[in-house]
Amino acid sequence: MLRRWFKFLATSSKSKYHARARFVFPQLSIDQAFENINNPDLFTVERSNEIINSYFTISKEYKYEIPQESKLLLLKSFEKISPIIKSLKIQDFSHMVFFLNSSKIRSATLWEELEKVCIDKHIHNLNQRQLFECARGFGSNKNKNLKLWQKLEECIMEKVYSKGHFYTYPEIRMLLNSFLITNSGTELLYEKLLQNALDEIDNAENRDLAKLSLSFMKMNNIKPEIIEVFVQHCMTKLDDFNITYLIYILKTFIKLKADGKYTSKINSMILENIHTITIKNVFDLVKEYKNVYGNDQNSYFAFFSEKIIEKFPIIWGRSKSHFSDIVVHEYSIKILAVMIENGVQPKSALIDSLLKGIKNDRLPIFYSRFKKEIDIIKKYQLIEN
Repeated sequence: MLRRWFKFLATSSKSKYHARARFVFPQLSIDQAFENINNPDLFTVERSNEIINSYFTISKEYKYEIPQESKLLLLKSFEKISPIIKSLKIQDFSHMVFFLNSSKIRSATLWEELEKVCIDKHIHNLNQRQLFECARGFGSNKNKNLKLWQKLEECIMEKVYSKGHFYTYPEIRMLLNSFLITNSGTELLYEKLLQNALDEIDNAENRDLAKLSLSFMKMNNIKPEIIEVFVQHCMTKLDDFNITYLIYILKTFIKLKADGKYTSKINSMILENIHTITIKNVFDLVKEYKNVYGNDQNSYFAFFSEKIIEKFPIIWGRSKSHFSDIVVHEYSIKILAVMIENGVQPKSALIDSLLKGIKNDRLPIFYSRFKKEIDIIKKYQLIEN
């Protein structure tokens, strides 16, 4: 049987309990992983951790999209592991839920079985770490079983918040996001999670803060004192954020109605780092500057156009080497439509640059997905009808 263990990485010198737990599995090659899930002898309770390790390896290898042939192998493996789910040890069960959410393959039958076993057998025996793993796994898969989430919340309140709190920041922010995206959780739970995030904010890494900010975008009625601590802490870390994280923070500050001096500072930093921007970053900025400036063309251009128009041909060229042509064209269509709707003169230098990212022979591919945007562009006769 393969051996698993935890490795603890200290994240704070203040307390021995402030540690980040992460899994350390025996390393597998991607070929070994697929060989394992194709081996019927491994689909037993005793050897299930070898299958779980393989799912872990596959989820790391294919972070965005899994080839079709590999998808079929995974789906077949799900059919083989489903009969033994109810017999898995509790730690194997929670690991499986946690890693399966990263496989990018959705099997409704398998997830229904996992939900049932969690509720009927394991829910009241999950420890703090396992509660996180299950909430994260079911949340990422957007399972909306009301009974499941009520039980998870009850156990979190009883086993964690009645005695202490979560100490690793990824756990805190991922739990918050899991309850948000499944539209579950009571007001009291959110208060506990937000206070937990506040108490441990000194242990938050840049990625944690940026991801937490995206959760804040989905929330209403956050207490002013929590917003203030979050904003002030982010301001001390700005120099360490890459441009994507700066854009996340900017979007959140706008949503939270943070002081204008803070958004101005972030705006300045984004322009200073414009050479690192991608086409997706540009689209995010276009949407946020629309929120800030509305349809006031003068103020919109005064802040935005000079640097973006100057750099966009370079951005588009560089993005083409990092993204597929289709992705570049998609974002070009989106950006062009938003800019036209919000006061950009159709014959401006920016529009000319954007048009380079759109080829008329590709429009039929996009029309069903971006009908509104393409109709806006056609209205101004910028592309052929």
